[in-house]
Amino acid sequence: MSIRQKAMALTSQNVSRKRRCELLGIWCLVTGALSGGSAAIAGVDLVPIVRSFSIANQSFAADSGSVVDGCVTTGNHRVMRFDFLSHNIGNTDLSVGSPDDHPGLFVYSAGHGHWHLKDFNEFKLYDSMGNQAATGYKQAFCLIDVEHVSSFGPSSKQFTNCDSDQGVSSGWGDLYHASLDCQFIVMDGVPDGDYTLLSTTNTQHAFPEDTFENNTICTGLRIAGNSVTEIDPPVYIAPLLPTVNFNDVPEGETGARAAVLEVRSCRAVNIRFENGPTVVSGPPGTTFGRLGDEVVGLPFTDSVEPRYLRLWMTYVGTNAGDMATGTVKISCDKTAESFDFPITANTINRPSSVTVLVLDQSNSMSFPSGLGDGITRGEVLEFSASPFIDVIQDDNAIGIVGFDHDAETLLPVVPVLPSGRFVANGVLSGYASNPDGWTSIGEGVARAHSLLELETSYDIKAMVVLTDGRENHDVYDRRYIADVADLINERVYAIGLGTAENIRPAALSALCNGTDGDLYMVGQLDADAYFRVAKYYQQILADVENNDIILDPDGWLAPSQTRRIDFRLTETDITFDVILMTPAPGIFRFQVETPAGDLISPGDALSNPVISYVLGSAASHYRFTLPVPIGGTAAKEGTWYAVLSIDKRLFWKYLSGLDKHPKELARARAHGIRYNLSIRTYSNLRMRARLSQDSNEPGATLKLRTVLTEYGLPVDSRAKVSAELERPDATTTTLTLSEIEPGVFVANTTASMSGIYRFRVLAYGSTMRNRTFTREQILTGAVWRGGDDPLPTSTHDPNGRDDRLCRLLQCLARTKTAERLLREYGLDIEEIRRCLGLYCEPTESRTLPPRRQSREELGRFLTDPVMLRILATLGGDSHGPTPPQKDPPQRECAQEHKR
Repeated sequence: MSIRQKAMALTSQNVSRKRRCELLGIWCLVTGALSGGSAAIAGVDLVPIVRSFSIANQSFAADSGSVVDGCVTTGNHRVMRFDFLSHNIGNTDLSVGSPDDHPGLFVYSAGHGHWHLKDFNEFKLYDSMGNQAATGYKQAFCLIDVEHVSSFGPSSKQFTNCDSDQGVSSGWGDLYHASLDCQFIVMDGVPDGDYTLLSTTNTQHAFPEDTFENNTICTGLRIAGNSVTEIDPPVYIAPLLPTVNFNDVPEGETGARAAVLEVRSCRAVNIRFENGPTVVSGPPGTTFGRLGDEVVGLPFTDSVEPRYLRLWMTYVGTNAGDMATGTVKISCDKTAESFDFPITANTINRPSSVTVLVLDQSNSMSFPSGLGDGITRGEVLEFSASPFIDVIQDDNAIGIVGFDHDAETLLPVVPVLPSGRFVANGVLSGYASNPDGWTSIGEGVARAHSLLELETSYDIKAMVVLTDGRENHDVYDRRYIADVADLINERVYAIGLGTAENIRPAALSALCNGTDGDLYMVGQLDADAYFRVAKYYQQILADVENNDIILDPDGWLAPSQTRRIDFRLTETDITFDVILMTPAPGIFRFQVETPAGDLISPGDALSNPVISYVLGSAASHYRFTLPVPIGGTAAKEGTWYAVLSIDKRLFWKYLSGLDKHPKELARARAHGIRYNLSIRTYSNLRMRARLSQDSNEPGATLKLRTVLTEYGLPVDSRAKVSAELERPDATTTTLTLSEIEPGVFVANTTASMSGIYRFRVLAYGSTMRNRTFTREQILTGAVWRGGDDPLPTSTHDPNGRDDRLCRLLQCLARTKTAERLLREYGLDIEEIRRCLGLYCEPTESRTLPPRRQSREELGRFLTDPVMLRILATLGGDSHGPTPPQKDPPQRECAQEHKR
């Protein structure tokens, strides 16, 4: 297409003057046809103009300028000649100056008898399928004012000498006439047909311009013999793949696939649905649909490189094993062609999962949790893991492993239905810690792996490890995490019930990250963190089952209150759960309200096949399959509500059971009952957030990466993602994640202080059909002094010697012999026991001075000369006094080690 043809075509379309001038700045300034006047673009702006095409056979002598300059070989050739102008449409002159000032940019042209800029212009000819038809070359060029093309700029030439002062004034162009040497393309062997000529000026960007985007012009040519006619550039369009295949779409999910057409043309091209998609064969309920825009297009460009157009379609999975076929017809507006695409589809089972809970049973799980009123860590575990068991999907499976310094199978892997959920809750209710138990996490992980390794009928295998301490096992010969890490090929999730300094979770973190799992650190628990561990369990379950959390608020509810908590569902959602966690789920009136105002109660689950309701000991939940037939309508997308109130009679009965927990009783009387409401969905719109860090030491960079997809496609420029961050010192901030590519959002922050960093990642946006959605996810990171120290293994345990020494010294300090000897030397046995406690006892059990201080106190105690003599005496050293012994301490300590 010529410049004038482009301009007139755009004038006839609903294209703004500004956009037309962006695309066709040349014509805007050459004729003023679009603007009714002339206005230059700021700065220097070179654009090419080509015209006056002709083809002829020509003989080139060895001494001709074109041969000497290397543009053609000696002999007869068929060449296409044309005028070429490099036109400055900017409002600033391009001043090049003398070639002597730029020796690296110029070459002397013997054919023209003056200096040329090297490789300044380029011509390439492509056939109608976008294949290069004639060898292009970069042509040298002299820049001077030859033709005043535009109505602006100086009225007379300013740059006139190729040897001393090159340049192009604003509004002027340097013309290379078709008759000049090298101003042609060699056409030997090029057949008749339609072609695209790409002409480029300032090819090497040797001189700065306001923009380089218009340095190439695209011209359509029809060649018939020696006749050349300017036409619209040809368009090549063809299917990239012959069929549209919806392969392995899970039951109930919507798969998205595209009919893809490859385009090779510089023209703007549109395609559209002409007919369909329609079902040819398949079971009842088979549907193919259109997704997104029904007409898609490509803009003008300056290249014939392949570009791609996609029209998207959907298929909803029916029942596993089903197959379906269909067809769709798509047409191209520029070529008037139509393309028929066959469609094939098949449905598979929704991915199933097996999860093994790995529970710490060491002595410290009997310590107070910090939640108040004597609630132990073990009780927090029972309360938090129970909703995990209640909410897990019916077609999945579960197992339970317990560990202290040994691991045992508490529940072999069993299907959730018919009785697995009941049995698992029974095992959890019988949880007990071992007063003599140590913490061999590696043994627990290895035992869980051995259970999962036997399972072959589930798509996803995962284990969830909960521990409140760092790896230790006293005198027992047990494996560390690092010893078993190479065995693990399942997803590993871990919950660290304590501080980063106490647990030192580097090994857990490495194990989780290597398996696509996550580590969740709890930190110090208090009354405000009542649901923290339970939330972590629910977040893990959502990840294992490929669900997304829509909303996850906490609150208190008094008997006099009714709370309506709104949440939004969209056309992308397949199923959704409404989960109420609370210490007393039985006293709540728990209903769900549809967008049309219909209320759903537990009784509706008895008669409606798409609704289920479960009441557990620490949670109750609804599960819905969309759409929900209720009240004469089919409820699906829109604003739903969870409606909560409290049965007053049951509330007062609940209070009567808190007599032995005065703090909890006082809170209940003042505020009511605490609750957490989690809305999650199995959806075609998914968010996956991950946290990585480059170190476990303070100063590490924490990196958030969040991916949003809809029907497997990036949510491109339709969402905002942020993260609420709580630092170790309880200060908070909000991070805004940047969309670095379609649907991918990132942010970094520096972990400058030791402790746990909690992130609540929030996404807000719209679906392809403009429905509002929300998503959220919890992530944690942790840093501590010594975080990058080598991980302990069975052959390298930097803490093992300290543990054994502590056991020995604590044993000695409890013997009557040691107490008698210490008193004889005037030492206070209680002070010594206190010192040992500071260094040796688990730091999470009490408020302690810094580790360094306790280490220094212990060091002074062990190096005291008197203490050394006592230790020598206790150890049987004959060089010190040896008072009579009624009960040798060695025997006592040997018995101690057997406990």
